[in-house]
Amino acid sequence: MALISGAAIAAFIGLRNLPDTECAFLHYDPPVVSADGIQYCGEDETPTFIDLSRLTFPIEMEMKTAGDAVIGEPVDVTLSFTSTSGSDILPHELAITHTEKLHLLLIDPSLTDYHHIHPVADNASGTWSFSFTPEKPGTYKFFAEFVLTRTQQQVVGVGEILVDSRDRPTVRFADASGVMESGYTFALEKTPRQLKVGSESQFRLRVSREDGQPVELQPVMGAYAHLVAFDEDRDGYAHLHPKFTGKEKDAVPELAFTMLTDKPGKYRLWAQVKLEDEERFWPFDLVIQ
Repeated sequence: MALISGAAIAAFIGLRNLPDTECAFLHYDPPVVSADGIQYCGEDETPTFIDLSRLTFPIEMEMKTAGDAVIGEPVDVTLSFTSTSGSDILPHELAITHTEKLHLLLIDPSLTDYHHIHPVADNASGTWSFSFTPEKPGTYKFFAEFVLTRTQQQVVGVGEILVDSRDRPTVRFADASGVMESGYTFALEKTPRQLKVGSESQFRLRVSREDGQPVELQPVMGAYAHLVAFDEDRDGYAHLHPKFTGKEKDAVPELAFTMLTDKPGKYRLWAQVKLEDEERFWPFDLVIQ
């Protein structure tokens, strides 16, 4: 009985300490790290789309705005988190993941106004604060993601803010694989050509300059790029980080990503990179069959 109990306890502790998501924010397995400290996902890690219409986390997120949210004007927002048992989740209980404790992903109904924000913690009150300027009408969806140090598990909170009281904008999708802006071209290659549920979707992001000069990617949150995919109904998202290709410092840098989802439909994939000390965002559209 003692041997059986000991083996059961050891198995429980071992399983309890496994990461709960692939390519988890804490990188439980040693990540691939380059000489300049850039982190990459492992070859066998495939981030999955988190469908929050079917999955709920044991937390509640409360959001308050200082007045009405209006297009083109900054709006101040405060956040607080509580567990389903009613206890407050305080800032010091959150682990640092990709250089920050709290990642907040904001998207409007038309999927054209995307923000990646890191709220500032008030340790005395246990609240978080941030400001953003909405550019579109409708109900903005907020996804707050963090990892609890105590449990070492990723947690996601969901919230909404109404900007003006107009009708919901129409979502317009295009099948463009390249975007040109501010002297740069962003190209996304998708493999396979017909993406399907239950199968790994692979992406290659390439950044080039229109004048032919080499491109130098700068780190953003510990990586050379971040991709975030939202489905058409904004039921959830996937947060992707690059795998190592060895081509990150080429004249035309190439970054590799993978994603897995079991929800068919249209997605908007936002690429976030840093060039010339400025963070830039570019959208691409996907169809998952």
